[in-house]
Formats: sequence, C-alpha cells, structure tokens
Amino acid sequence: MDWRQALSVVGDNAVLVVVVEAMGSRPRDAGAWMLVSPDRVIGTIGGGAMEFESIAHSRTSAAGTRAFHLGPGIDQCCGGYVEVEFVPVAELDLGDDWVLLPSGRRWLAQPPAPLLRVHGGGHVTRALAPLAAAMPIRVEVVESRDDWRAGPWPTDVAVSERPGDSRPDAVLIMTHEHSADLAWCRHYLTGEPPRWLGVIGSDSKAVRFKNRLREDGLASDALHCPVGERLGDKSPPVVALSLLHAVMTPLLSFHSTSRIQ
Repeated sequence: MDWRQALSVVGDNAVLVVVVEAMGSRPRDAGAWMLVSPDRVIGTIGGGAMEFESIAHSRTSAAGTRAFHLGPGIDQCCGGYVEVEFVPVAELDLGDDWVLLPSGRRWLAQPPAPLLRVHGGGHVTRALAPLAAAMPIRVEVVESRDDWRAGPWPTDVAVSERPGDSRPDAVLIMTHEHSADLAWCRHYLTGEPPRWLGVIGSDSKAVRFKNRLREDGLASDALHCPVGERLGDKSPPVVALSLLHAVMTPLLSFHSTSRIQ
C-alpha cells in the first residue's frame, strides 16, 4: 500500500511516524514511515523494540521527535542511532510529493519508483509478478500471446501486448521463443540500452546470444545471461525468487535518493 492509499485508510485520527535521521547499524533508513491510528498500524520503521515504543508513543504523546540509541537500553543490539518524528495527520502539509514536517525537515513521501519490464508472461513471470508487485518498483509485463495475457495478474502489474512508452530502468527477457529473446536483445542494445538487461537461459544460450550480438556489432557485454543463482530447483517460484534477487540490487541503486532534506 502506498503512502496516499494508507492515508485514506487511517483518516485524520492517526499519527505519521517518520525516520528523519539514521546512523550506524539500524533496521531502516531515513525516510521510512508508518501510520499509527488507535486501532491499526500501516507501514514499518523497522520492527523490534524501537517500533513498539514508537507505536505506544504515537497513541499517547503524538507530536515531536524522539531519539533511539539501539542498544541495551531498549533491548536492541544494533548499535546505531535513529531519530523519529511524530506528526498528527491532521497537521500535515501535503502540498506535493515532499511533505513539510513540523521540525522543518522535508520528507519525500512517495519517491520515484524504477521500472522493470519483463518480456514473456509464462510460468516464471506469473510466479515473479506477485513478488515484484510488493517491491518499491513498477512492473510491466509484455506478452504477445492473448491467452497468456489473461489474468489473474496482481493489480499493480501492467500487462500488455507491446512495450509502453516509458523507458525501463531494467529489462528481463524470458519469452517462450529463443528467437524472440534474441530479437528483444537486439532491440535494446541498438541505441541507448537500459541500465540493466538480463536474459534467462543456460551457459550455452549465453555464448550463442553474445556471439550473435557481437557479429551484429552490438555491445554483448551489457547482457546478463545466465541471470540469477542456481538454487538446485528449477520450479517457477524458485527461479522467480532467484531472478528477483538478481535484478533488485541494480534496480534500486539506480534510484537511490535521500528522502529527508
């Protein structure tokens, strides 16, 4: 659930809790948030004793800031330092994506989400989709076959016959045809390639594809293939988890940005 959806659920009788400073070993970074109402909590600032005490504080003292030294004093051994700000929702300044907090800090409530485009809507993609939909990214699936475009798909995953107009940050290619996979590789390596390009496949497929792409004068070194870890099980859910792990680190690093100013 994104920030504005969460606001509509909790209403004005809630408190926004934001991590405004974080140093050393800590459960979440600056910008992490949760909304606390009398009967529910949406979001998380990291769990454990710090979050438990922040929830209790939200329901009693509300506005202000509180510092946490993550040591024996609160039965945590992270060793870091976290400062949390508490703001009643009714007092929030919601002018744009940046929210002005009472302390004078500005919080980026909804950071831009990187776009992952997946070519192929087969078994692995269907297993990948609900995992990826829970991540702080946008997901677009491109599938040429009518019956495979049919649902069910997670509501936050866009499924279409052709790629959208937005330039993807990362592309994962795994269609039902190796010839189509190669064609999409050529497409993305002609001109300015995405920042990450991966193709599911074996070592032999990787060698053949890279040789063909070099023959075409294309930068085959930009292609990640094989992609993912060999986990000893080739069932779609296991492969999907491996692929998601492979793509998330580069994908999020492209959009790393401070959420507190």
